[in-house]
Amino acid sequence: MTIADFGRVLAGLLELDLDRCTLTYGVAPCTATGGPGEECYNTFRTCQDRVNYVKGVHTYRFIGRGTPVAAGELLRPYIVDLPARSDPELDPEKGLAPRNKISVTLSDEPDNDTEQDPYVANRATPAGGTFWSRLLARNPDHPGRPARVMKLYAEPGQPYTLSDPDWITESYVIDSLQGPDRNGQIRAVLTDPLKLTDRIKFPAPSSGELLAAITDTDLSLTLKSGQGAAYGTSGYVKLGEEVINFTGRTDDTLTWPGTGNRAQFGTVAAAHGADARVQLCFAWIAAAPDTVLEDLLNAAGILDANIDLAGMATIVDTWFSTYAITLCLTEPETVSKLLEEICVTLQAMLWWDPVAQKVKLTAKRPLSPLAATPPLLTDAANFIEGTVQVTRQDAERLTRVIVWYSLIRATANVTEWQSYERAAVAVDPDAEGANALNEVRQKVIYARFLDTASDQAAAELAVRLLLWHVDAPIYVRGQLDPKDEDIELGAQVDLETFGLTDFDGNIERQRVLVTKRQNNGADVDVTLIVTYLNRRYFWIAPDGHPDYSTATEEQKRYGYISDADGKLSDGSDGHVIA
Repeated sequence: MTIADFGRVLAGLLELDLDRCTLTYGVAPCTATGGPGEECYNTFRTCQDRVNYVKGVHTYRFIGRGTPVAAGELLRPYIVDLPARSDPELDPEKGLAPRNKISVTLSDEPDNDTEQDPYVANRATPAGGTFWSRLLARNPDHPGRPARVMKLYAEPGQPYTLSDPDWITESYVIDSLQGPDRNGQIRAVLTDPLKLTDRIKFPAPSSGELLAAITDTDLSLTLKSGQGAAYGTSGYVKLGEEVINFTGRTDDTLTWPGTGNRAQFGTVAAAHGADARVQLCFAWIAAAPDTVLEDLLNAAGILDANIDLAGMATIVDTWFSTYAITLCLTEPETVSKLLEEICVTLQAMLWWDPVAQKVKLTAKRPLSPLAATPPLLTDAANFIEGTVQVTRQDAERLTRVIVWYSLIRATANVTEWQSYERAAVAVDPDAEGANALNEVRQKVIYARFLDTASDQAAAELAVRLLLWHVDAPIYVRGQLDPKDEDIELGAQVDLETFGLTDFDGNIERQRVLVTKRQNNGADVDVTLIVTYLNRRYFWIAPDGHPDYSTATEEQKRYGYISDADGKLSDGSDGHVIA
């Protein structure tokens, strides 16, 4: 469905999935004993038997006033304002996109409470207040619950149903429900599920404590009564500055076969006193980057069904197949911080696509020779006149990058260079010279996700960061014609615009990355970042590939060995190594 569907009206629908107990009041296993009219409202906050509470879901649905609805659909006409879709803006520097938010304004009114109260017929006195005042009082734990914004281009005056196949659905989670304001309106603030990564710590904080002291050679530890179940049957725990690999558990006692299980990940075996805190750790051993990303997203409550696992696997197989991550997390940390670190280390970007309803990943790497030719955007054919703005971020220029990697021990401070064994350094001496910047502009990266087996990865990270910043990063902002609404966020496209020329003043084609895309209906706002990815990169060709002189244009996308002057047989520039 596109804005070209003239004659149709845009219908909007908001769905909020709030918790509701699946049990019936007073019916086993519910043991609540109140009489008629004293029942709960089947929410956790009003529950009278929380031990047996069983969380289910009830979906509340809201539409705009005056919207025709088919008979039998329970849709409340409360929507006052439904914003246009707004994709997140990718951040190539942090990797993890800022969490995207939209705000839906809704009206309020008194109602008969039949949707919220399963036992309304038993109440001696009708409910007071309004629909929203009661819902918020009964459901204060709504943040983080699923929400959906659905849009449909419908025929004027024609009722529509929830089963219509043309609904366009955007998925979010509830950030907050605010109000009512002085106009009696509610504001539903929705954010993408990556907001959950800001709230969750991983690994989860552990509350276990040693029942009795242990020496630096003991082969077991005992937790205080009843605490052992939270630790599973194997894994890693941290006591003080030591990490121990336990391989078994009996009740509250963790065991391991030998002293070789002590002092893991560069830590030192030590004695630990009674009451010492025992923190459950999480470790990856030679794990692929997509496995690490999946684990972190799952830890924040984002299910595999909402992760583009196939797309991530393709990115990893293409660019990070030699990366094997070995790392032990010894203290709870915010998941979003960990995701941001690994994205910077990979030079990749992670974001939530509300329509695809998945977390997506892309790498700051050249397009594969098998990829389709990217679209070309030009001033004449695509941009609305007078909207293109070119900005050079001179403050972001760098002349050298230092990547510290290979943690000395798992418990070290990860933001101090002294905690790392190795460093990779990339320097552009010309940029630091008197004829250029005439100064050192340095960026330091602490890459704990890279270990002693990651020398090449660390060197690549330093060089690629420098390539992106040795010249001022260039941002191009503009408004595209609505016909170009299919330009995708995170895609690489080619750009020709008046503000980007060669030394002779001729418009020079640039490969750019789409970091923002917002369809406003009458136009599409985009932000593009000029990359160094429009060069001719060397890709190893499959067996039986023809000589350059007889190759097709598609086959020439693969790598060929140039002559001594760096030129290929037709005089074009040779390939470079990514």
